[in-house]
Amino acid sequence: MFHVKHFFLAVATAINDNATDERSDKSRCQLLMFYMFMDTLKVAMFVRLIIMDFRLAIMQDLPHIKSVYKNIIKRMNNEQIQIWDDIYPCEFFDEDIKNNRLYVLLDNNDIVSAFVLCDTNSGEKSVKWQKDQCRVLYLDRLGVNINYSRKGIGSLMLKKAKETAKNLGAEYLRLFVVDINEPAIQLYIKNGFTRVTGVYDEVIDDDLILYEYGFEVAL
Repeated sequence: MFHVKHFFLAVATAINDNATDERSDKSRCQLLMFYMFMDTLKVAMFVRLIIMDFRLAIMQDLPHIKSVYKNIIKRMNNEQIQIWDDIYPCEFFDEDIKNNRLYVLLDNNDIVSAFVLCDTNSGEKSVKWQKDQCRVLYLDRLGVNINYSRKGIGSLMLKKAKETAKNLGAEYLRLFVVDINEPAIQLYIKNGFTRVTGVYDEVIDDDLILYEYGFEVAL
């Protein structure tokens, strides 16, 4: 079996300017094997993503969803992105399910990711959107199971959110993201969302204010 350590050897050997012709031939072979292996991984993940189940969440999903998000919160805290806590978003999922607005992605019975589509957002009047009089939905509480990090799940879920919002009659999909959540900001930009003018100051309590940017994408 071609071990991962051989991948690094292949790359290191391939870029060695002083390699002999014989070593160069070997390095090209190793590099080709590396690319073939990576292509195989990409195909395998693509197939796996296709067969994942995307649907509305049901009450039986709730304990699993909360468990997944608690792990997400732990990781975010470790990365100094301290914007979620024991109450938000976990204590909102019950109402989300009852109102048919929480969507989940499952790999067999494993919760891979989830998001909510809402009709309104408390910050919607705080920023300047592209259009005022139009049908919109707001993406909220997007999270990815930490066991599925760096597999393209975030982009996949944004695609699902766009498709779902459009099918529900929305002209725009909008969202708010806290200014310190740089990974999320980059994800939204990568997937076609545009930041609008203004900042929403969400007052959590006397000692905490979250400064949030508005993003939107036309559907």
